[in-house]
Order: sequence, then structure tokens, then C-alpha cells
Amino acid sequence: MTTSVNTAKVYDEIIEFIAAGTTPQSVIDFKLSDAAKDRLEDLVYRAKTEGLTGSDQRE
Repeated sequence: MTTSVNTAKVYDEIIEFIAAGTTPQSVIDFKLSDAAKDRLEDLVYRAKTEGLTGSDQRE
């Protein structure tokens, strides 16, 4: 299940969302991009199977 998504780290997307200013409704409506979801899924899969690198663990 290894994917090579070459995107910003998942937390960067969340930080950008918060930094842009939020309202209660925007928090409810927030959804990660498909690329971020794929990256997160890959990290979880590798954490459960082969382990993560130090960089991946920090992400």
C-alpha cells in the first residue's frame, strides 16, 4: 500500500486552514484534501506494518 504522494505534510494543510481564520461552521465543514487523506492513510498503514522513519513519525 505504499504510495508516493509528493505533497506538503498533512499537518501543513491543517495549519494553513487554522491560520486563515476559522469559524465554528468552517471547522465543522473542514475536510482534508484527497492527497492529504492518501498520505495519512499511507502513514497509518506503514506504521502498522513496516514502521515509520523518524521524519514520518514526526509528521
